Amino acid sequence: MKTPKVSVCIPAYQQPAGVARALQSLLEQDYRDYEVIVTDDSADAAVEQVCREYAARLPLQYVRNTPPRGTPENWNVAMRAARGAYIKILHHDDWFATPTALGTLVRLLDAHPEADLAFCGSLNINSKGELVNQRQLNDAQVQRLRHKPALLFCGNLVGAPSATLFRRQADLCFDPQFKWLVDIDFYIRLLARGRSLAYDAEPLISVTVASPQQVTAGCTNNKDVEITEHLALYMKLLAAGQASLGVFNHLLNLCRCFGIADEAAVRGCGYGGPIPAELRLYFSNHRLLQRIEWCVQGLLMACVYGGARCLRPFRRRS
Repeated sequence: MKTPKVSVCIPAYQQPAGVARALQSLLEQDYRDYEVIVTDDSADAAVEQVCREYAARLPLQYVRNTPPRGTPENWNVAMRAARGAYIKILHHDDWFATPTALGTLVRLLDAHPEADLAFCGSLNINSKGELVNQRQLNDAQVQRLRHKPALLFCGNLVGAPSATLFRRQADLCFDPQFKWLVDIDFYIRLLARGRSLAYDAEPLISVTVASPQQVTAGCTNNKDVEITEHLALYMKLLAAGQASLGVFNHLLNLCRCFGIADEAAVRGCGYGGPIPAELRLYFSNHRLLQRIEWCVQGLLMACVYGGARCLRPFRRRS
């Protein structure tokens, strides 16, 4: 059996209509040197039935996870089954925006043999099918990402995994300790291997956003998730020598945003790992500054009310 160049990995959970849309968009691609791997965490057979309907028209392998693996291990199951030199993650609620999308991404990575990762612009679509916005980077953002991949900690410039194509590497997978930052962690580790990236601003992928069924719906602005995962990722960057002042400042801003002012608050979020020394120092200084602020406020209040009492004898009587 001929080895395909691209393995299109579709991790699925429920949403058979979304899987059908993704498969249909793949069927319409003008690039054909691929295999399709659908790994399914669903409790029922609805997604499996969709795959059976497309199996005669696509080189499709269906895998039922028993028991369900969850995010992101479901993604890893698909990647481990892949045979292609290139991996194309396509989430079950995303799809190719044009019939030339897959071929464009493949040619982009082919044209940059120094790159391990290629990614593209995307159309962000809400659950009603309405265009929310178009995601694109400018040249400065691409250059910053190319030279300092750890800055992804401060914001996801790459975008959803569905907007990427990367070279298969047997020792690289998504870290199951993450849900919110799982793609950020993966991109940083991939790019930190000293290889480059390739980017095409054309919106080749339609990405579903703001859907209540998505894992991210339970993570956005969730203090426990955001603090725990950012600290875990920061410790990984620190161990790899990739932490920087910009990265640490982002962690501090996140703590300020959620009102995290001491180690007890960190532990209260469910984080059980080590707390970096620089964050401990910040907490200590924060308490000191807070005490100074209270003292200053107390002195001001004493001056205001004490001064008012002193002025009473000089007030004119009405």
